[in-house]
Amino acid sequence: MQKHLMFPLTIQVGHIVLSCFWNLVGVYLMAQGLAALGPSASIKTVFLLLGLGVLLVLTAYRSLAFYILVSLLLALGALSAIVNAFVQTSDLWPSDYWRAGGVVLNAGGLIGAVCGIVCGMKNNYSKKSEDYVR
Repeated sequence: MQKHLMFPLTIQVGHIVLSCFWNLVGVYLMAQGLAALGPSASIKTVFLLLGLGVLLVLTAYRSLAFYILVSLLLALGALSAIVNAFVQTSDLWPSDYWRAGGVVLNAGGLIGAVCGIVCGMKNNYSKKSEDYVR
């Protein structure tokens, strides 16, 4: 893996962990009969995010082309969540603070994914590079 991928990968994995926590809290709240933190919360989303996280780490070490592809998927998901926060009605969130919190969380994920895509594309695809870390 290239050294310059460590920073975006850390941001991306952090975003995935926080998004999983957000969804698990939402599922718990829905099971208690309360409103979730956002418009959707599901266990399926948690498993999908965990799978993408594992795939992201594996591809960062093995195949930069697939790392860029997985980062692109994560960027599209984060962008979709940000757009939905502004397009959907505010009744879907318990308060505007949770809506803003979701935007901030997904903006961090979008920034991490875009950084990962840019850093991956700057790579010269050579394992003999001085930046290579085992």
